[in-house]
Amino acid sequence: GGVPVILSAIEHFSNNEQLQTTKCAFAALCSLTSRNDVNKSEIGKSKLIPSIMKVMANHSDVEFVQEEGCNALLDLTFCPSHLFQLKAMTDEPAGIDAVLRNASRRFPGKCHSVCCVVLEKLNPNENEALDLIRSSDADFDDVLNIMKAFRTAGSVQNVG
Repeated sequence: GGVPVILSAIEHFSNNEQLQTTKCAFAALCSLTSRNDVNKSEIGKSKLIPSIMKVMANHSDVEFVQEEGCNALLDLTFCPSHLFQLKAMTDEPAGIDAVLRNASRRFPGKCHSVCCVVLEKLNPNENEALDLIRSSDADFDDVLNIMKAFRTAGSVQNVG
């Protein structure tokens, strides 16, 4: 599939001279994440999300890397399993919060609005959690992760 190829490009072409390849890989990732269950599954099992964040952290001063990385992370939030995978990375020192806030601060014109949407999606309220559980994209593991994140919310536990 395409996910291993993209992961390889992101991991191997992230030095300064080859960042254009990384930009193309991020853009390709965005198109792969759209409603393709096989790709969604491959992304979840791969090291793609940490790789995106690593490239963004290592090239925090490169505008197009930040812009494309933010767009790729946003696209990943539309799949419940990826959303909760990203959410699990929020408390890490170089986690998604830090990476997105840096991109937003450095490149407000290109990244701020996307970063705000991603950060908002990473903190779903109870109604949004219910919508995620009910979505056709949510599989068993997604529902379990949502239920774990909302342990004290009776309605989430009942629907889950």
